[in-house]
Amino acid sequence: MVENQDHQHHAETAYVATAIFFIFFSLTVGGLLLEVTKKIKLPYPFVVFILGIGVGSQFSSIKNQTILGAIQMAQTLSADSMLNLLIPPLIYYAAFTTDIYILKKQIFQIFILSVPTLIISASIIALGLKIFLLYDDNYYTWGFALLFGIVVTCLDTVQVIKQLNDGEAQKKFISLVQGVSLINNCLSIIILVASIKCIKLNSGGPLTIIIDSFKNFFESVIIGITVGLVTVWWVRRVNHNALLTINLTIVSAYITYFIAEDKSFIGDGNGLMAVLSLGLFQSVFTKIRIRTDCEHPLKIFWQYINFAMETLIFIINGLCCGYRIFDQHSQYIHQSDYFKSILLYFIIQVARFISIIAAMPFLNAIGTPFKLSEAFLFTYCGTRGALQLALAFLIFQEPAISMQLSDIFLLQVTGMVILTMLINGTTTSYVIRKCGLSTSNQGIARVRINFMEYMNEQVDNKLQQMKEANIGKEIDWEAVKFFSGQDEMATQIQEKDQKLNKWAQEEEHQKQKQQGNTIEFKFMQLLKLNDNLDQLQNENELNQDEIIETRDRFLMALKQTYWDCYSQNQCGGKAYNLLIESVRWDLDTVQQRMCSWDFIYQLFYSPIYMKILYTLINIPVIGQYASFMLFDWVAKGYEVISTYVKAHEVMEEMLDDFPVNENIIQIIAKESVENRTNAERFIEGYIQVSFPEIIKLIQTKKAAQSCLADQQQYLERKNQMGEIDQPDFIKLKLQLNTFVCQIEDLQPKFANINIYDKLRKVQLFKEFDDRLLKELSQQCKEEIFDKDQCITREGELARYIYIITRGRAIETCQDTFFYTQIKEIGSIVSAHHITLESTLYITQTIADAMVEAVAIDVETLIQLYKKSMYMQQLLWLDSLFALSRFYPKQMMPLSQMNRETIDKIKEYVKFDKLRANQTIQIQAAIILSGRFDTQEQDGEYKPQIAPMILTNVQTIQIKSVVSIFMFDPEKKDEIMNMKQLNVESQKSRFLTEAVKINSNTNRKSFGLSYLMRPSKVGFIDDQKMNQ
Repeated sequence: MVENQDHQHHAETAYVATAIFFIFFSLTVGGLLLEVTKKIKLPYPFVVFILGIGVGSQFSSIKNQTILGAIQMAQTLSADSMLNLLIPPLIYYAAFTTDIYILKKQIFQIFILSVPTLIISASIIALGLKIFLLYDDNYYTWGFALLFGIVVTCLDTVQVIKQLNDGEAQKKFISLVQGVSLINNCLSIIILVASIKCIKLNSGGPLTIIIDSFKNFFESVIIGITVGLVTVWWVRRVNHNALLTINLTIVSAYITYFIAEDKSFIGDGNGLMAVLSLGLFQSVFTKIRIRTDCEHPLKIFWQYINFAMETLIFIINGLCCGYRIFDQHSQYIHQSDYFKSILLYFIIQVARFISIIAAMPFLNAIGTPFKLSEAFLFTYCGTRGALQLALAFLIFQEPAISMQLSDIFLLQVTGMVILTMLINGTTTSYVIRKCGLSTSNQGIARVRINFMEYMNEQVDNKLQQMKEANIGKEIDWEAVKFFSGQDEMATQIQEKDQKLNKWAQEEEHQKQKQQGNTIEFKFMQLLKLNDNLDQLQNENELNQDEIIETRDRFLMALKQTYWDCYSQNQCGGKAYNLLIESVRWDLDTVQQRMCSWDFIYQLFYSPIYMKILYTLINIPVIGQYASFMLFDWVAKGYEVISTYVKAHEVMEEMLDDFPVNENIIQIIAKESVENRTNAERFIEGYIQVSFPEIIKLIQTKKAAQSCLADQQQYLERKNQMGEIDQPDFIKLKLQLNTFVCQIEDLQPKFANINIYDKLRKVQLFKEFDDRLLKELSQQCKEEIFDKDQCITREGELARYIYIITRGRAIETCQDTFFYTQIKEIGSIVSAHHITLESTLYITQTIADAMVEAVAIDVETLIQLYKKSMYMQQLLWLDSLFALSRFYPKQMMPLSQMNRETIDKIKEYVKFDKLRANQTIQIQAAIILSGRFDTQEQDGEYKPQIAPMILTNVQTIQIKSVVSIFMFDPEKKDEIMNMKQLNVESQKSRFLTEAVKINSNTNRKSFGLSYLMRPSKVGFIDDQKMNQ
């Protein structure tokens, strides 16, 4: 018994030792092959996979027991073990490194290219297997043919992105491919797992598979997001510890996988889908909270994990494929199947291309136009890899599936992996350039050659200086020149120059061929102006090339400026990465105008998202998290945009030093100024106005961080000089780091102010008692308006009067060119609707930022207005500027004054109400409302209608109660002086206005809007005065 236990223990120890040996031996071989592939220009996974197949095919010939045992261990590794141990890190890494900011802008195009095209492509592949390649049901049933199509339609995300980056494809295209690849992989995993489950249970059909797939999807997403929320909280607690940050990411990936796979935790979740959800969630919320000094170690760690997992997957799969297909010579695989695998490769390419062409009308309808060249590259760049092999082994090792089907399935997936890596993987860069989708162009290539020539000149100058200084008489200068790389550099410059000239000749020939077919070109030929045409074309092309080259230099220098800002602690690592992405956005389209502001604007202008977060702030439990997310969003936007503005200002000053034509400099400067100006307007007009408390906290944090940075530099300097002991230095540094973390964790406190408290702060309701104000607040409601959303629309029925409590709005009137008012916090939107008692909105009010306003029913406010002299005075004062623009002739000279002057004049007037049926003499006044007669020179009285300004002494007969502003007689000269000074500066404007607008046309423009509102409550004060 004891001997059996010892033997069993020895066997287990030997198995573990063999597994460890296999892992480290495989990684050693992988490291050597990685260096080899740099020389032979073949994809690294392809070489590793071929090596595995070669060793597996010679399994019977291997005599070394250690190597033989390691190979046997790898061959007996189950597909489930491979999925449990090796695949989750690859899925997580691909999702975590996704550029979510670009991805979300392409989400609809990604969905169309993921789901419908996957179904169409898989269906065409299934037809090809059954009809064209003539596989009967013993090999492929229709269901398994469709399942095979789904598996081979998916891409190896990591390898595809690497190839596109190496080929310098456009960033937008890379992001699109990455998003589609992730979703396709997710769908293929879920569908395959659900299908195998149905096969095991021998129950259900396509409907059952679809239902199970949806169930697995939602359960997996919930698990991934739940773990992601925990990591968001946890990552803040690990401070600047890179080790704990790395541990958090790797642990969260595996824990998520095993929770989803363990049926005791949740129903039928899918581990890989849960890991994918976790990676995407952390890419949005966790990655931005990782400290800058932890980013580089984290990146290196995950790059190595990705290398190790890929190496093990391809070696293990290669060994198994080689052993099963070539060493054991499966009886179900015939020579014709190898030829069919080659034909199947072309069928898969055609199927994918057809599916994309079918989706192009929908892609063009909902997003950026999708060109035919992009469709071809999208088809061609798809290499298959680790995930496809892992899924094939799930089929291969499933006992419920026949050996005949599993062998042919494994053979053809292996064939697709080999062919796509060998053909597509090695020629993708060439196809990118031929399709015209490379960010590289002649201008950029010339910049690179010029840079290399400049480096070569620097080496020459250094060598010449050393020779003239007589340094080392025994020096072999030819050897120094060789080892300094000057000869190699000269050879590279010559090769690149030849390629560039050949490239330029090809493009020139293509352009001439295209232009030769145009009507304009043929017409010029008929006029025999070919010489002038060629000269003009060459000049245009030369100028365009110079513009492209200068724009490229500007953008490359802008990247360096961003780095300078980052190194000087003027922005964080996340802001720096986004700014670099904005430069890449422009470099993708360097032939066109710079539009990086559009990229940044689309990232941070999300009114629906911000409105939802702001609405959730006042909810007890969710409010704190929503407040944090809102602050993080605004703070990140403010940091990115402010750095963007500063960097462009620096670059605009540097443009004068560019050794190019002045006209080209002006073009580049104009593009930069346009982008910078739009960014400044966004900060000043939207962020600062919408969220003043957040901006205040951001600026406070920046000031505190600046002080702490100075303290850290001082501490480092004193430590280097030996003026402080090492234990004290470490203690003080940890203390400063604690303060840094406290500052970073600061969040704004949004005051939960109810409507009653907001109205109490408004001057209009200062005289209201608490009971009346509470009753009014109960009848009001709060509304939030996005930027550019209409608050009141001119000509519509007036239902509410708004009091702004956050943000800013702009009020205008289409019928009066010179009426524009900025409404800020505490302002009443369109107070003149109450004073004029208009049934329709006379003006239009647009939110200039995110606006929060208290909406008060018009009828309620009118009732209060009629009972309060205090409210009447304030509302008429607020309406005075609007009246001067609505009635320019009657309101002379106020209509000739600007807003600031009218506000000063308000200090010299006194509001009053005059009784009806009396005759009085008035020296200077503004009659606001009511009916009255003025005495003419002949002594007769002429009926008048308010509003009207009386500038001279006049006698009037009051027919109804009149609201009036009486001027202080002693201030008349001051008022006239203000009027004269104002008129001098605006004379031309009012001459134009006088021609366009007069009293009759203006009043007619109001139409029904000027009709008196039928009152439900009489004028209490006016009735007494009439009596």
